[in-house]
Amino acid sequence: MNIVRPTIIARATENVPYMIDLIKKLEANGYVYKTSVGLQFDTSKFPKYAEFAHLDLENQQAGARVAVDDERRNPWDFALWILNKPNHIMKWDSPWGVGYPGWHIECSAMCLHYLGEQVDIHTGGIEHIKIHHTNEIAQSEGATGKKFVNYWLHSGHLMADGTKMSKSLGNGYNIDDLKSRGYHPLAHRYMLLKGDYKKSFNFTWENVHNAQIELVKIWRAVSEIADCVGGQILDKYLTKFRDALDDDLNTSLAITELWNLLNSKEAPADKLATLEKFDKVLGLDLENADYRLNELEDYQGISQLDKQAARLLLKDREQARKDKDYAKADEIRNRIDAMGFEVLDSKNGSQIRLKEFGKL
Repeated sequence: MNIVRPTIIARATENVPYMIDLIKKLEANGYVYKTSVGLQFDTSKFPKYAEFAHLDLENQQAGARVAVDDERRNPWDFALWILNKPNHIMKWDSPWGVGYPGWHIECSAMCLHYLGEQVDIHTGGIEHIKIHHTNEIAQSEGATGKKFVNYWLHSGHLMADGTKMSKSLGNGYNIDDLKSRGYHPLAHRYMLLKGDYKKSFNFTWENVHNAQIELVKIWRAVSEIADCVGGQILDKYLTKFRDALDDDLNTSLAITELWNLLNSKEAPADKLATLEKFDKVLGLDLENADYRLNELEDYQGISQLDKQAARLLLKDREQARKDKDYAKADEIRNRIDAMGFEVLDSKNGSQIRLKEFGKL
């Protein structure tokens, strides 16, 4: 998927001391009270609690949340540290007794420790808005007195064939499923980039198929100009590309700008330099387009022997053309075509490639 590995990968179980420190700060600031279940965050002490998710607390039913701890002062109060669970698998010592942290405190504690008291961008699924992220804000700002996050980016759900992914329906797919059907994982990445991150996205094999066709066209176009070095970045395209990303991460519009550049009559070297700049964001691995195309051939089940046989035939065809035996050259071309390859002739010579990538 060409995803850059994070600088820090933090496990919640390795960061419990920071959670305890954060709860201490909240306790010192008057946000904590104790029940028989454990330490609770008093949402009534945080006046902005309902603002982020536009909650109507007065008319909300407490539901199952109250059943967890009927000693809570307010229905929306939440656990910071859970006590009196001697048989629970998680146990840590704390100033309040042996227990384990509440679900929400771990995220705030790790954000504050590794990223600082204020975070520029925080992501997550739309299901976290009303409870988890609302509680993160309350905890973090309750401890620091500072605005916690400048920009929240909440993503919609990934559906499969119009329904939620689930084991019972058998519609939960992984990367190996893509490759086994002849699709490159980056085709899935490209498909997602063409969507709106805020909206639910419907995964279908047809969508992946169409995305792969487009991505292959991009890789092939870049491969053809890969030797055109020393180009200048074209600011007029880069500006529009950045404007698209600044418009609430409109990657779909950014992809459109990529195609506008690809289909333009700009100098190949300038085109390549600008496309590589785009790809620092898009991550379609354009600089390794040839390698990715060869990789995709492997996913398509094309063996090295098949490729080698087709290349040998291509050499025979080139010799036939030199000998002006055009009937033989056409016959060899038909044989290559029957093997699933097509021949591309240019002033720089001939090459072969698969006729089609991906089958539904």
